[in-house]
This record gives sequence, structure tokens and C-alpha cells, in this order.
Amino acid sequence: MKQVWKCDHCYKTDEKSEVIQSHEPKCTSNPDIKGCWTCVHHVDEGMPISGPMYACQKGKSISDMDDFESNGGCEIWETDEN
Repeated sequence: MKQVWKCDHCYKTDEKSEVIQSHEPKCTSNPDIKGCWTCVHHVDEGMPISGPMYACQKGKSISDMDDFESNGGCEIWETDEN
């Protein structure tokens, strides 16, 4: 058995705490980023035969997700808690 560190927001693990500490602030499952994966407007419109097709119900481009961290998050991001 070995000790590992786990991200508080996803399933990523590593033997080194530094790796997880640097990962967490940019983890796409971190609600502080205010990105698609934690937003109520994020939906999967795919079908079993074609696989997942993620979309935003408000029309934002999911491909812009990489820019959210540097821009302080999506301006229309919401959670159930809002």
C-alpha cells in the first residue's frame, strides 16, 4: 500500500502532494474556476451511438473552457446554489 494525494475536485491522484497542489487551482472540476463542468448550463446532448456531445444551454462555446481560468471564469456561470 502506498500513500497518495487526491484532488478535492476530481479523481486525479499522485504520490507527490506538490503535483496535486499545482493541479487543483486549474482542475476543470473546481467550481472556483467557474467553468463548464461545474455549471448548470453544461449539458450532454450526445446519443449512445455517437457518444458525448457537450454543449452550453446558453450558447457559449465549450472550446473556450481553456480561457476561463485566465479570464476569471465564465460570465454566465451558475450553480444550483446561486
